[in-house]
Amino acid sequence: MKHKNFVIQISVLLLLVVASIGGYSLGKSAPQVDNSYQNYLPPLIELDLPPQTVNGITADLESYYADGLRLVFVVRLTGENNSYYWDSVSLTDNLNQFVNASYGLGPVGNSLSLFSIDMAFETPLQVEQFKGVLSFSVVPMMPEFEISGLSSFEFDIDLPIKSALILNPNQKIAVNGVEMLLEKLLISPAYTKVYLCYNKPTNADWGIGGDVELTVDSQKGYLSTYSLLYDTDNGDVGKNIEPDWSPPIEEGRCIKLGFPIGNESPQSITLRIPTLNQSMPEAIPEDELAVAREKLLQQGIDMDWQVFDYGNGGGGSGPVYNKLPAGMTEEKAYQKFIEALGYIHHGPWEFTINP
Repeated sequence: MKHKNFVIQISVLLLLVVASIGGYSLGKSAPQVDNSYQNYLPPLIELDLPPQTVNGITADLESYYADGLRLVFVVRLTGENNSYYWDSVSLTDNLNQFVNASYGLGPVGNSLSLFSIDMAFETPLQVEQFKGVLSFSVVPMMPEFEISGLSSFEFDIDLPIKSALILNPNQKIAVNGVEMLLEKLLISPAYTKVYLCYNKPTNADWGIGGDVELTVDSQKGYLSTYSLLYDTDNGDVGKNIEPDWSPPIEEGRCIKLGFPIGNESPQSITLRIPTLNQSMPEAIPEDELAVAREKLLQQGIDMDWQVFDYGNGGGGSGPVYNKLPAGMTEEKAYQKFIEALGYIHHGPWEFTINP
């Protein structure tokens, strides 16, 4: 018997800061960087900024990309250690106001010292030139190097911004009792945001599921960011994210999806939503479990759902696999399980826009 806990990770929007302190003028006539080692990043431009050294760690902003929806920096960290932990990243504008964005941090290629900071703005930057401050803090992964405290860095930035397009297709597609509205798209050369609304199959927590896919001309991209804007059961939850937006529907849910692809002049855009998935509760009602068990046993799948109590307020839940058909993986059995529970509502919903 095997137990497996499933954890749903939710991307959290961070308020990132940018402040102007004179700043260096960057990227005005800089050459492009060969970006073959990291094809998911847009083409990068070299930066000519002096590196900064704090507590024995040196940070060097080597290159960047900037448009109205996406900002990417490649940072090289060097010092006594060859492995670092990122404690914080922030961005402010020249009025010292936080810039609302989600962000991702990751190594570049196989390097232990080269990292990308990839930001997706919640609302487009409406400027031709962005001035501000990029701030971040790192610590060594290995404490025995005795580098005391955080190493915090602040880089003044002054970057030209490629603009984003706004499209309002207002397309509706109804499949399997669910009508979806593709209200709006924001498209920059390297990022796309999609505003999508739909009626929920039931009053439960129904989100998009499967491999949501966006195709912009010859590029194909998958979901990068997700924001809940409106839900009948929760009200207008997106006002803090986007104060000027209002829901175009009275009943249902509205969401904003982000994809790390785009185009300056898109000719064809396709969005495909395979399914809606109901979020998995910690304690599944016994009558729903009984129906699911019966369906699964007919397919040779003997499994259950168990809640674990570890004491001291700790615990969790997950599937218990008693017996599976030959060749079936636990992941496949889990998909069969949530389908048997009725927690998957099938589409697909497919939109095509020709700007």
